Amino acid sequence: MNRRIKILMIAFMISFMVMMPVQEIMADKSNEELVIVIDPGHGGSQKGADYNGIMEKDINIIVAKSMAEELSKYDGVKVVLTHESAEDEMSIKERAEFAKKVKADYFFCIHFNASGNHNFYGAETWVTSYGRYYSEMYAFSEILLKEFEKIGVYDRGIKTKLETDGTDYYGVLRRGAEFDIPAVIIEHCHMDHEEDTKFLDEEKLIQFGQMDAVAVAKFLQLKSSETGADYSDYEVTFPEEPQIPIPNDETPPECHLTLVSMNDGEEKAVFRIDASDEEYPILYYGYSLDGGETFTTLSRWNRNESFMEFELPYGDCTVENIIAVVYNAYNMDAKSETVSLNEIKEHLLKLEEEERAAKEALAEAETYVVQRQTGGEIYLVIAVLCLLGIVIAILGLILDIKKAKM
Repeated sequence: MNRRIKILMIAFMISFMVMMPVQEIMADKSNEELVIVIDPGHGGSQKGADYNGIMEKDINIIVAKSMAEELSKYDGVKVVLTHESAEDEMSIKERAEFAKKVKADYFFCIHFNASGNHNFYGAETWVTSYGRYYSEMYAFSEILLKEFEKIGVYDRGIKTKLETDGTDYYGVLRRGAEFDIPAVIIEHCHMDHEEDTKFLDEEKLIQFGQMDAVAVAKFLQLKSSETGADYSDYEVTFPEEPQIPIPNDETPPECHLTLVSMNDGEEKAVFRIDASDEEYPILYYGYSLDGGETFTTLSRWNRNESFMEFELPYGDCTVENIIAVVYNAYNMDAKSETVSLNEIKEHLLKLEEEERAAKEALAEAETYVVQRQTGGEIYLVIAVLCLLGIVIAILGLILDIKKAKM
C-alpha cells in the first residue's frame, strides 16, 4: 500500500513538473497577446451625424462589429468593443478609461463624417500631434486610406488638431496619449454627399470593417492560422516622431484662374486653375457662373499637378464673370480673381463679323464673275458686228469695181 502511495506521489510530481512549463508558456502567450480596443463612435442619445434617415451611431456599430469579427481571426490578438449596442451611451472619458482598464495596446475609434454645406466627400483619419503616438497612427492611417482607395473612397488625408492650450482637440486622442495608448479616429466617408452615399448600405459597411481589420493586420504584421493571411513581412513606414506638437493649419491656399483657349469647332472655352498650399495638399476645385453666389459640385484635384483645366460650353457663358474655388485638406478655401466672360462674347462677335465679311466677300466675288461673263459677251457681239461690217464693206467695194468695168 505504501509502495502504491509512493508511486502515485512520484507520478503526481512528474505531472506537476511537466505541467509547469505549459502553464508558463500559456502565461507568456497571454502576456504577448495584443489587446485591440474598437470604439463605435456615439451611441444612445449621442446619435452623431443624421442624414437622409441614417444615423451615424447605427452604422458605426455595424462597422465596428465587422472589424472585430475579422480582426479576431488573426493570431495573438484580443479584440474588445467598448460597447455592443448603438443604444449604449458612453462619455469620452469612459471610453478611454475602458481601454486603460483592459490594458489596450491600440484604440480605434469608428466614425462617419458630414459637412456643413454638404459639399465634401472622402475618408480621413485624425491622430494625436505628439511623439510616437503620432508616428504609429500615421503609419497605420496610410495603410488604411490605401485600402479605402481600392473601392473608390477619396483620400482626404491624415490630420491633427490642437486646442488653444496646445493639447489634442479630440478627447479620445488626448486621453489615449495620457494612458499611453496610441489612438486614431477613422472617418470612413461622408454620409451627406452623393459621392459617398453608395458606401452606406450594409454590405459596404461590413466591407469597411473588414478593410479596417486588414489595415490593422498589415500595420501590426499579423498572420492568421484560420484564413492563411500572413502580413508578417509587410513593410510599414513610420514617419519621424515630431519633437514639438504639430501646429494647426492657419494658412489658406492660393488660387488663380485664366482663360486658356477657345475651341470654335466644339464651341467650348478652356479655363485653367492654378493652386498651391505650402503645408497641405489641395483636395477639391470648382467654379461659379454667378459671380460666386453658387459653385459647381467639387471635383477631385490631381495631387500630382499644380493646375487643373475644365471646359465651359459657350452656351453657359451668359454672365459677366467666372470665379474658381479650391479647398485644401483642412477645408480651407481660396477663390480666384474674376475672369470676364466678355472676352468670350467679344470673340464670338468677332467670329460673327468675320463670317459676315466672308459672306459679303463671296457675294461680291460671285457678282464680279457674273459681270465679267456678261461684259465678255457684249465685246464678242461688237467684234462680230465690226467684222461683218468690214466684210460687207469689202463686198460692196468689189461690186462697185465690177460695175465700173462693165
